[in-house]
Amino acid sequence: MCHKIIFKLLIVIFLLISWLFFTNIIEKIYGILSAAIFAVIETLFKFINKRDRLNKIFTRIFYNKDDDSVIHCEIPLLFYSRLKNNFTDEIEFSSFRQFILISLLWPFFTNGYRSLISNSLIHNDFIIRIIVYPIYIWIFEIFLGYIIIFLFGYNVAWDYSDEKWNKNFPHYKNAYRTGKDVFFHGNIKLFYVFYWWLLGILHESLHNTGIYLISSFF
Repeated sequence: MCHKIIFKLLIVIFLLISWLFFTNIIEKIYGILSAAIFAVIETLFKFINKRDRLNKIFTRIFYNKDDDSVIHCEIPLLFYSRLKNNFTDEIEFSSFRQFILISLLWPFFTNGYRSLISNSLIHNDFIIRIIVYPIYIWIFEIFLGYIIIFLFGYNVAWDYSDEKWNKNFPHYKNAYRTGKDVFFHGNIKLFYVFYWWLLGILHESLHNTGIYLISSFF
């Protein structure tokens, strides 16, 4: 038991040292901002899929038009509660621990992934990076997921397996919205290829601009 705790501490120390000494200030800020944006995106995804609560809100909007406080107050509060829950142990698709680990690892994965594509013989690397982006995310999820499982005993951030999926989205009955396409102990879901392509377009479109804006402060 003791040697396992020591090994976990060594992994955490290794990640912290790697982040501190092998990334520059721009890459550090970029990783933290990326982790924050990813947490908001995941929260928004969960927020949108909470149909029962949203149906009640929009019913009040359309059938109680005098109460515009619903629009200005209740919807933002609902989103805030989702974001707050995602940063506690009441995890669904994100957690504070995931935020920390993404901040530490994202610069290394992003640099490696972009360098690998840029050094290829294919000239239009922007399109290629978007095409292979889901593979990049799956590799990242596998690596990050198993680190989280080892450190905490289970994935405290996300789990695409049947049990977790059915708990979070009980209203989805179609086979493609269950854990049938899930692999590596619930760490990746193949159907998410479409979401990862959209995220890839967003990432590739904003990457250079983000780096430039961060660099302008240093």
